[in-house]
Formats: sequence, structure tokens, C-alpha cells
Amino acid sequence: MIKKYLFIYILLLSPVAGFAQSQLIIDSLQVELEDAENEIEEAEILLQLSRSYWKTNYQKSAEFANEAIDILEDEDFSSIYAKAYRYLGNSYLFAGNYNVALEKMFVSLNIAREIQDNFELFAIAISIAGVYDRLENFDEAMKYLFEALRAVKNSKGTKDEEKIAAGTISLYNNLGNNYLSKNELEKAEEYYLNGLSLAEKRADVYNQGTIQNNLGKVYATRNDSLKALYYFRKSEETRTKSHDKSGLAVTYYFIGEFFMNTKNYDESIRYGTKSYKLGKEVGALLTQRTAAEILAESYKEQGDFKNAYFYHRIFKNLSDSILDRNTISEIARLKFLNEQAIIDNQLLKEKQKVRNRSILIISALFIGLLILASLLLTSKNRHRSALLEKKEFENSIVHKKKQLATNVLYLLRKNETIESVTKKLLELKKNVSDSNKALVQRIIMELENEIDTNSWKEFELRFQDVHQNFYEKMQALFPDLTPSERKLAAFLKLNMSSKEISVITGQSIRSLEVARYRLRKKLGITNQDINLINFLSGL
Repeated sequence: MIKKYLFIYILLLSPVAGFAQSQLIIDSLQVELEDAENEIEEAEILLQLSRSYWKTNYQKSAEFANEAIDILEDEDFSSIYAKAYRYLGNSYLFAGNYNVALEKMFVSLNIAREIQDNFELFAIAISIAGVYDRLENFDEAMKYLFEALRAVKNSKGTKDEEKIAAGTISLYNNLGNNYLSKNELEKAEEYYLNGLSLAEKRADVYNQGTIQNNLGKVYATRNDSLKALYYFRKSEETRTKSHDKSGLAVTYYFIGEFFMNTKNYDESIRYGTKSYKLGKEVGALLTQRTAAEILAESYKEQGDFKNAYFYHRIFKNLSDSILDRNTISEIARLKFLNEQAIIDNQLLKEKQKVRNRSILIISALFIGLLILASLLLTSKNRHRSALLEKKEFENSIVHKKKQLATNVLYLLRKNETIESVTKKLLELKKNVSDSNKALVQRIIMELENEIDTNSWKEFELRFQDVHQNFYEKMQALFPDLTPSERKLAAFLKLNMSSKEISVITGQSIRSLEVARYRLRKKLGITNQDINLINFLSGL
């Protein structure tokens, strides 16, 4: 089954929305920072530096945002103060620390509400919605998208109206995405059409192409072939005129999928090839992978097993490349979180030192108790330092075990891919000539020799090291769970999203959503307010 593109929130709204990191720009900002004439100007430049590192260096991004906050700390609540906390929240969002991200963002939200700044309220509400979207809490995401929509209405006739107008197109698109994810197609259509109308008025061809493509998905889901193809074609036309190669490659993919679903395999191959080639030209690995999957499936349906196998191999290799890139990104994220923990511990120790000095000064007034108080305080500090060192050591061990578990999951993904290919080769073997059967059988045997049958067992051992007695509790409380459901529960216990589980297991996101729904039923979670991941984390 062809995997759908996940919906992506436009979280980062500000007058510098197109800011891209480059050493030249960063160096220029550093020079401007040295020449800043006042604290407000200095804070603005620090926030631009923070933004430039959002997706590449979480530590630097957070440091610049915190520096801006320190400068503004003694000022009255202002728009830039709200903006500073929004930027800090986004630093944590990109690092994957959603709880801290929400904590910082809610500070920004409260400031924006208090000073009635419609633009900052609009921007931070969309950012918060983006966090809840990543947590797959679509109802909470919708709540804040509507708060952003109220900010749009309140900005009419004010100085913020024009600043918000461009972002309103993305807001309508995000609302449509959210309703589409909930399969509420009429609502999705309504907001997409509103966004498209506004994009056309503002001659925003980039967002026109995006929304036209999304409307095609709505009508394809409804099985309204004429309208689906109409909007896909419109998106193709718009993105071609605007030279949006990356977006055009995505549109080609959806047109190819449309023709594949309607069994017009010649056209699905034609558009799949265009999507693959253009995706390769712009370096979009995900687009190349999905296009290769369409081509493999279409050639298979035509009985062209040579090309089907060729593109399946491309699909597998690209999947591995994407997994490797995600692993590198995860290492950077964990490094940032670990550095933040070290900084927090250092701050804790500094506060403790200040407290100790105060105690010593006060104790000096009571000469008779000085020796006893000093000995007691020294002993207490040593004990606390020992506890801190022990805790840091234990955290280090847990971190290493989690890294090992990640490696085992990668091996498991490799085994599952090999098993899938082996099954397809067995089917293929029935239809090849006798002279080629031996060759196919030899390939099957070589693949089977690659399978590490102990991978899942090793993962369970590593998982138990981190989450002791989890399986025993699950077996005792829910004895009817299948092995697959226990496996899914383990992934969710690790706070993995459907997208991450999909990359590891090869299951479609739709299948995983169904599996999650069934798991909720077996766990007896009937209250929709109870989050499945939080429930499993409590076991």
C-alpha cells in the first residue's frame, strides 16, 4: 500500500519567514549584534540568530533565545518578549522535547493574550497547534488553530492585519490538513477553498500549488475522480509556472498514484517516472522513495517484474538512506537534550553554592553552633553530590541502553525487509523458467542467511533493561494481547510516533492507526481524553 505524505504545519510565522541559515548571514548578524544601539535591537538580532539555528543546532538556538530573554527580563511585557519565548519553544520543538516546548510556548501565549498582540497570538497559537499535531492530539491542535483564526478576525482594520494576512493562507491550509487527518472531508474542503481563494487574491502561487494538491487528495478520498484530477492538474500547472520543482515532484507523485488507483498503469508509470526524476534533481529523498514505490507497484501490475524489482530495490535503498539520516538527526537531538540536562545540573549546583554561602554567613552569628552547623552542612553537601553523581551515572547507563535498543530496532527493520523480499521472490519463482529457478532459489537462500532471527529477542532484552517488568505487567493486566500488539505497545512506550514506527516496520501509517485503535480497545481505554502513550508510560 502506497504511503501518504504526512501533513506538515507551517509553525514559524514572522517577518523573516524565509530566513535560511548560511555562515555569511550568521557572520553578518554577529557584526550587527556588536553594533546594536539599544537592548531591543540587540534582542531582535539575538532572535534572528536563534531562528537561524532552529533545525541545525538546537543548543545554539536555545542559547540565543535565552540571551534575548535575559536582556528583556526587566522590561514590561512586550511583543518581542512574547516572541522570544516563542522562539525558545520552537528550539525545543525541533529538538523533540515537546513538554518543555509547550511550557515555553504557553509563557509566550499568556504574554500575547495580556498585551492583546494579535500577530504574536496568531503565531504562537499556530506553533502550539504544531506541537499537538506532532503528538497526534488533533483535537488540541484544532483548539489552537481556531484561536489563531480568532486573532485573524480581531486584526481586521489594525496594524497587524497585513502582517497576519500572508500567514492566514497557511492557517486555512493547516485547518484543512487537520480535518483531512480526521476524515472530515467537507470541513477540509471548506478551509482549503478559503485558503485557495486568499492565495489567488494575493497572487501567492506557492500556496496555490500546495492547496490545489491538497484539494485533489480530498476528492480522491471521496472517489470523485473528475475533481481530483482537475485539482491535481491545476497544481501541476501552478507549480510548473512558478518553477516550484520540489512541489511539482510531489504533485506528479499524487497524479501517478491517482492513475495507479484507477488502474491506468501506463499513466501512473509516466507520472511516477517524472516524480522520481524531478525528486532526484532537487535531492528530495522522500519524494524519490514514494515515486519508486508507485513505479514498482505499477510495473508489477503490468507483469513487468524486471522493472518492478528494479524500482523496489531503489525504494528499499532510499528507505535505508532516510532511516540513516533520521538516525543522525536523532543523535543530534539527544546530544542537545543531554547538554541541556548538564546545564540544568550546573545551575542547580550554582544555586546550591549560593545557598551554602548564605548559610555560612548566618551561622557565623551563632559562634556556639558554627562547628556543628559546618560539619552538618558539609556532610549534607557531600551526600547530595554523591546522589547527583550516581544519578548522572544511571542516566548515562540508561542512555546507552536506549542507543543499543535503537540499533536492534534497525536490525529488526532489516530482517523484516529481507523477509518481505523473500516472499515476493518465492511468488516470482513460480512464474520463471526452469533455467532461472535455481538462480532465484540461490538468491532466496542468500537473503535468508542475512536474517538475524535473534534481533527481536535482543530488543526485548534491551527494552526490559530500560523498562523493567513492562512485559510482565502487560501480560498480567492484558493477557489477550497478541505478539504484534505487545510489539506496538513497546514502540509507543518509547514515545515513538506513527511516522517513526512506519519507517521501522514498513507498515503504512493508516494500518498503524487501525492497530493503535484496536490496542486502545484491548487496553480498555474508552475515554478519548486519555492519551495512549501516557497510559503505557504509566505501566
